[in-house]
Amino acid sequence: MSQRNQYPAAKLQSIPLPAEGFTPITTRSRAGSQVTKETRLGLLEKITSWREYMSALKQCEDSWRAEGVAWTILSKTCSYVHTITEARRVALKNNWINLSRAEKTILLGLQDSSDGTWKLLGSLVSAGTVKSIFKNSETQDSQRILEHIRESVGLVLNAKDQDFPSVAEEALEMIIDVNRFGHGTGTRLLSLARPDRLVSINKGSCNGLAKIFQMSPTTLGEPKNYRLLLEKLYDRNWYSDQRGRRRSEQKIGEMRAALIDSFVYDPST
Repeated sequence: MSQRNQYPAAKLQSIPLPAEGFTPITTRSRAGSQVTKETRLGLLEKITSWREYMSALKQCEDSWRAEGVAWTILSKTCSYVHTITEARRVALKNNWINLSRAEKTILLGLQDSSDGTWKLLGSLVSAGTVKSIFKNSETQDSQRILEHIRESVGLVLNAKDQDFPSVAEEALEMIIDVNRFGHGTGTRLLSLARPDRLVSINKGSCNGLAKIFQMSPTTLGEPKNYRLLLEKLYDRNWYSDQRGRRRSEQKIGEMRAALIDSFVYDPST
């Protein structure tokens, strides 16, 4: 393991969690607006403003509804918004050693349930070593690794906007230094901690992200390329555009980077 893990325990601070009673936007796009699997990427490529981003999200949600998937993007439950909100509550915990079984399921996206579609943003159900370390958190080796991973996530939790994307590159390097912890694991955990700033590179999103940001899908998860991807994202006009004043839009803004997954996700990969 690299010696880069000599960081102090992270403090809990970053973007606020949605307030109690927060109602996500569920307004559908205009009648007759048809978005297919082939055009979701096009929606993301064309937007230049925050208003267009919100409109594209609604159209993207309509297209997924039309395909009959068991989840949505903006609904209160079983949606991207719900998954990010609940998983972030877990990611914010200072101690990952004592997570409950339910919290581990949510954080790692191990299985869906009637309460939520936790597999969105890249399930780690096939990451045997990662699951084993979280499951056997009572062992010394597992505790050492979990403390290291939480410290890595703490880098982005405490980072200021101007610290990105370099701090994300460093945090991802720290995570993948752990044997059998790949970029899929690293970017899922990091994006759940800072969904306003970071995206998940997973099996279902990799090709779409590579196409949108004109990068190679085979090397997209390398820390230096993750940094480049984020630089390209932050340069998009819609990303830094002033958001609407409605509380629901502000909350969507606080997860606007992670929600890119809803445009690029391909369940067939």
